[in-house]
Amino acid sequence: MFNSYYGLQSSVLKGTKTMTRRPVGKRMTEWDIEAYLKGHKEVAYNLAQYKIGEIVAIAQRYKDCGYEPNMLQRTFVPKPTIFPELDPYQPLQGWIDLPLKYHKGWNNKMFVLADLMPLKIQITDIKVERLQDISDEDVYKEGFRKEAINNGWGNAAWHWEAVLTYMDGLGRYKQIRSENPKEAFSCLIDKLSGLGTWDRNDWQFAYSFKLVK
Repeated sequence: MFNSYYGLQSSVLKGTKTMTRRPVGKRMTEWDIEAYLKGHKEVAYNLAQYKIGEIVAIAQRYKDCGYEPNMLQRTFVPKPTIFPELDPYQPLQGWIDLPLKYHKGWNNKMFVLADLMPLKIQITDIKVERLQDISDEDVYKEGFRKEAINNGWGNAAWHWEAVLTYMDGLGRYKQIRSENPKEAFSCLIDKLSGLGTWDRNDWQFAYSFKLVK
């Protein structure tokens, strides 16, 4: 699942985002991390949630996948519910063939089935590092683009900036940008995971991946 608000999911679908980070959490102990840093890369490969070569579905809303709203999908309904198109008088419960438009996944990608997702990624590499150890190169793999910016001094002078463009809830284009790629990424990660995430500098699994169909 990739964040849609900041345009990360669309970057994955366009193939411009090819890396993502997930906190190590309790998956690796200090001893595991120490072993990894000493060259035992297999420790991270074995303990990571996703494995090299694994193919993982990209969660999208059913309505964004090109499905017809009346396509039937076997679905478990936990409590008696009226579905007008199926039976306008009899509440239905249990496993039923439900039109996708009534499924929670029609508007919320948290409830979709992986088997119905048309696009997938394949994990190509895994590494473990502190959040602040991200390289400038990896910032661009995380969805930022490298943009030449005119200095605005009335001449041809320019500089590079890391830029991420997204659309806010009111339909306005906004940007996260900085001449320092790490600074730009720190702003994004604090927006995604909460203020102070960058400063905590936790250990992360950094997954590289490619888009597959």
